[in-house]
Amino acid sequence: METQYLVTHISVKLTSGYEAFTQAFEKALGRLDLPALQQAKHDPQAVEAAIKAMQGQEGMSLFGIDNLGQLISLTGPPRTAKKYFVGNFLRASQIISGEIRLGLYAPLRVLVYEKEDKTAYVEYELPSSQFSRFGDPLITQSGIGLDGKLERLIAMCDQTQANTDEKP
Repeated sequence: METQYLVTHISVKLTSGYEAFTQAFEKALGRLDLPALQQAKHDPQAVEAAIKAMQGQEGMSLFGIDNLGQLISLTGPPRTAKKYFVGNFLRASQIISGEIRLGLYAPLRVLVYEKEDKTAYVEYELPSSQFSRFGDPLITQSGIGLDGKLERLIAMCDQTQANTDEKP
Protein backbone atom coordinates (compact mmCIF):
# COMPACT_ATOMS: atom_id res chain seq x y z
CA MET A 1 0.00 0.00 0.00
CA GLU A 2 1.24 3.47 -0.85
CA THR A 3 -0.09 6.72 0.57
CA GLN A 4 0.79 10.22 -0.54
CA TYR A 5 0.23 13.31 1.55
CA LEU A 6 1.47 16.87 1.69
CA VAL A 7 4.17 17.75 4.25
CA THR A 8 5.19 21.31 5.07
CA HIS A 9 8.92 21.86 5.35
CA ILE A 10 10.22 24.74 7.48
CA SER A 11 13.61 26.37 6.96
CA VAL A 12 14.79 29.16 9.27
CA LYS A 13 17.91 31.22 8.65
CA LEU A 14 19.55 31.74 12.04
CA THR A 15 20.81 35.13 13.18
CA SER A 16 22.90 33.72 16.01
CA GLY A 17 25.01 31.30 13.99
CA TYR A 18 25.49 27.54 14.25
CA GLU A 19 27.55 27.24 17.44
CA ALA A 20 25.58 29.78 19.44
CA PHE A 21 22.24 28.33 18.36
CA THR A 22 23.13 24.69 19.00
CA GLN A 23 24.46 25.57 22.46
CA ALA A 24 21.29 27.50 23.33
CA PHE A 25 19.07 24.78 21.82
CA GLU A 26 20.76 21.98 23.75
CA LYS A 27 20.63 24.02 26.95
CA ALA A 28 16.91 24.77 26.51
CA LEU A 29 15.94 21.13 26.05
CA GLY A 30 15.51 18.68 28.89
CA ARG A 31 17.21 15.29 28.65
CA LEU A 32 15.46 11.97 28.30
CA ASP A 33 16.73 9.69 31.07
CA LEU A 34 15.65 6.12 30.24
CA PRO A 35 17.13 4.51 33.40
CA ALA A 36 15.03 6.87 35.56
CA LEU A 37 11.94 5.95 33.55
CA GLN A 38 12.70 2.24 33.86
CA GLN A 39 12.84 2.57 37.66
CA ALA A 40 9.38 4.16 37.70
CA LYS A 41 7.80 2.04 34.95
CA HIS A 42 4.97 0.38 36.92
CA ASP A 43 3.93 3.51 38.81
CA PRO A 44 2.11 5.94 36.49
CA GLN A 45 2.52 8.85 38.92
CA ALA A 46 6.25 8.20 39.30
CA VAL A 47 6.64 7.95 35.51
CA GLU A 48 4.82 11.25 34.99
CA ALA A 49 6.92 12.95 37.70
CA ALA A 50 10.15 11.58 36.18
CA ILE A 51 9.16 12.76 32.70
CA LYS A 52 8.23 16.23 33.95
CA ALA A 53 11.64 16.47 35.64
CA MET A 54 13.26 15.74 32.25
CA GLN A 55 11.43 18.50 30.38
CA GLY A 56 13.04 21.72 29.26
CA GLN A 57 11.59 24.81 27.61
CA GLU A 58 8.17 24.30 26.01
CA GLY A 59 8.01 20.89 27.75
CA MET A 60 10.48 19.51 25.21
CA SER A 61 13.22 16.95 25.82
CA LEU A 62 16.23 15.85 23.84
CA PHE A 63 15.99 12.17 22.88
CA GLY A 64 19.31 12.13 21.02
CA ILE A 65 21.71 13.88 18.67
CA ASP A 66 23.32 12.62 15.45
CA ASN A 67 26.42 14.59 14.53
CA LEU A 68 25.84 14.46 10.77
CA GLY A 69 28.67 16.87 10.03
CA GLN A 70 31.18 14.58 11.69
CA LEU A 71 29.81 11.57 9.81
CA ILE A 72 29.74 13.29 6.40
CA SER A 73 33.25 14.67 6.96
CA LEU A 74 34.63 11.13 7.09
CA THR A 75 34.27 10.77 3.33
CA GLY A 76 34.23 14.36 2.11
CA PRO A 77 34.97 17.95 2.98
CA PRO A 78 34.33 19.11 6.56
CA ARG A 79 30.67 19.90 7.30
CA THR A 80 28.89 21.25 10.33
CA ALA A 81 25.48 19.70 10.99
CA LYS A 82 23.52 18.06 13.79
CA LYS A 83 20.23 16.20 13.67
CA TYR A 84 18.24 16.45 16.90
CA PHE A 85 15.51 14.10 18.05
CA VAL A 86 13.20 16.13 20.28
CA GLY A 87 9.72 15.97 21.73
CA ASN A 88 7.53 15.71 24.75
CA PHE A 89 7.97 12.12 25.91
CA LEU A 90 4.74 11.99 27.90
CA ARG A 91 2.63 13.29 25.02
CA ALA A 92 4.51 11.17 22.48
CA SER A 93 3.97 7.98 24.47
CA GLN A 94 0.26 8.79 24.84
CA ILE A 95 -0.39 9.39 21.16
CA ILE A 96 1.90 6.63 19.90
CA SER A 97 0.18 4.09 22.14
CA GLY A 98 -3.07 5.00 20.35
CA GLU A 99 -1.51 5.12 16.86
CA ILE A 100 1.75 3.17 16.64
CA ARG A 101 2.50 4.54 13.14
CA LEU A 102 3.22 7.93 14.76
CA GLY A 103 6.52 6.34 15.76
CA LEU A 104 7.69 7.33 12.26
CA TYR A 105 7.42 11.01 13.27
CA ALA A 106 7.89 11.12 17.03
CA PRO A 107 10.31 12.10 18.33
CA LEU A 108 10.55 15.02 15.94
CA ARG A 109 13.65 15.53 13.82
CA VAL A 110 15.31 18.94 13.67
CA LEU A 111 18.35 19.59 11.48
CA VAL A 112 20.76 22.44 12.23
CA TYR A 113 23.55 23.04 9.76
CA GLU A 114 26.02 25.58 8.51
CA LYS A 115 26.70 26.36 4.86
CA GLU A 116 30.18 27.03 3.50
CA ASP A 117 29.60 30.78 3.89
CA LYS A 118 28.94 30.21 7.64
CA THR A 119 25.20 30.94 7.27
CA ALA A 120 23.32 28.67 9.66
CA TYR A 121 19.87 27.16 9.24
CA VAL A 122 17.44 25.02 11.18
CA GLU A 123 15.02 22.81 9.25
CA TYR A 124 12.20 20.48 10.16
CA GLU A 125 8.92 19.08 8.90
CA LEU A 126 5.87 20.74 10.44
CA PRO A 127 4.51 18.17 12.92
CA SER A 128 0.86 18.99 12.14
CA SER A 129 1.44 18.25 8.45
CA GLN A 130 2.95 14.86 9.34
CA PHE A 131 0.33 13.98 11.95
CA SER A 132 -2.64 15.06 9.82
CA ARG A 133 -2.18 12.08 7.51
CA PHE A 134 -3.85 9.89 10.14
CA GLY A 135 -7.17 11.74 9.89
CA ASP A 136 -7.61 11.87 13.67
CA PRO A 137 -8.47 15.35 14.99
CA LEU A 138 -6.79 14.70 18.37
CA ILE A 139 -3.56 13.61 16.72
CA THR A 140 -3.65 16.56 14.33
CA GLN A 141 -4.29 18.92 17.27
CA SER A 142 -1.27 17.46 19.05
CA GLY A 143 0.80 18.19 15.94
CA ILE A 144 -0.47 21.77 15.86
CA GLY A 145 0.61 22.18 19.47
CA LEU A 146 4.07 20.89 18.56
CA ASP A 147 4.24 23.31 15.62
CA GLY A 148 4.00 26.22 18.06
CA LYS A 149 6.37 24.70 20.59
CA LEU A 150 9.09 24.18 17.98
CA GLU A 151 8.62 27.63 16.48
CA ARG A 152 8.83 29.31 19.89
CA LEU A 153 11.79 27.19 21.02
CA ILE A 154 13.76 27.91 17.86
CA ALA A 155 12.99 31.63 18.00
CA MET A 156 13.89 31.76 21.70
CA CYS A 157 17.24 29.98 21.17
CA ASP A 158 18.13 32.17 18.22
CA GLN A 159 17.00 35.34 20.00
CA THR A 160 18.62 34.39 23.33
CA GLN A 161 22.04 34.36 21.74
CA ALA A 162 21.35 37.49 19.68
CA ASN A 163 20.41 39.37 22.88
CA THR A 164 23.55 38.09 24.63
CA ASP A 165 25.71 39.25 21.72
CA GLU A 166 24.21 42.77 21.84
CA LYS A 167 25.00 43.37 25.52
CA PRO A 168 28.25 45.22 26.37
